[in-house]
Amino acid sequence: MALHGTFIGIDKYSSDEIRDLTGATRDARALWALFSDTFPDIPFDLLTNTDATSANVAHALRTSMSNAGSDDTLIVSFSGHGTRDGAIVCHDTDPASLAQTTVRIKDLAEMFRSSPAKVVLCILD
Repeated sequence: MALHGTFIGIDKYSSDEIRDLTGATRDARALWALFSDTFPDIPFDLLTNTDATSANVAHALRTSMSNAGSDDTLIVSFSGHGTRDGAIVCHDTDPASLAQTTVRIKDLAEMFRSSPAKVVLCILD
């Protein structure tokens, strides 16, 4: 059994229309550090602020989920804004183009369904 994890935290957004946060990056880093310290041989993904673009977030999630085997556990943690209609707001999200610049929860759910992982733990903050 292997463990895979992707930890995402976004405090700062490129759009002036999206309010910055104060603790989202710190939350993601804390969870990433907890798992990295506990399982030092496992390279967990950490995406924060400018690294957490919609393309990078989608890629990291797809990679983690596709790399998981049938006996593996996958941890996905996101700390930041979400939209009212169910999407993860990324660093580069454009409020005028939400469909193209966010990660939709329904797409995330489909990734979970298609992942061979035995267990998927998703933390949305």
